[in-house]
Amino acid sequence: MKKKAQIAQVFIYILALFIFALIIYYGYYSISSFIKKGEEVTYIKFKTQLESEVEAILPQFGSVSIFSKNKPLKAPGNVEKVCFVSYNNVVNKMIPSEPSDTIDPVTRLSIEQGTEENVFLFPREERAPISLLRIRVTNDFDCIPVKQGRLDIRLESEGNLVRITEYIE
Repeated sequence: MKKKAQIAQVFIYILALFIFALIIYYGYYSISSFIKKGEEVTYIKFKTQLESEVEAILPQFGSVSIFSKNKPLKAPGNVEKVCFVSYNNVVNKMIPSEPSDTIDPVTRLSIEQGTEENVFLFPREERAPISLLRIRVTNDFDCIPVKQGRLDIRLESEGNLVRITEYIE
């Protein structure tokens, strides 16, 4: 009888280990899914806030809007920089006159193919580029670094376009 009890006890331990592994797997899956959804929400909020601010100041010639630590524009996830391409370059499919190593190959291809996306987040990962028409940047192409999880930029309306520059306090 002792042998039967020992065999039954081994099966109980194996079953308990299996159930424990399932709980750990489910917990990991749930937490990683929750984090991913949180990053998606941050990306959508970033995109919406940027688009609405450009649309709000566009018709008001000379008006300025600044995103900084007082009015943060939170960058999603682990974004290190955001690159902008001027509206005219996107419409005319013109590659900005930057050294070839400055412009990412996917960004270059996007401009050459005439897609309307002109705001690119790096590293790319799964985030789609943003179409932000009616913007202008210095030298038709500018990358602004993300500092402390936020993008510090200055938007200035020029009537029919909004100039975007890095804001330095």
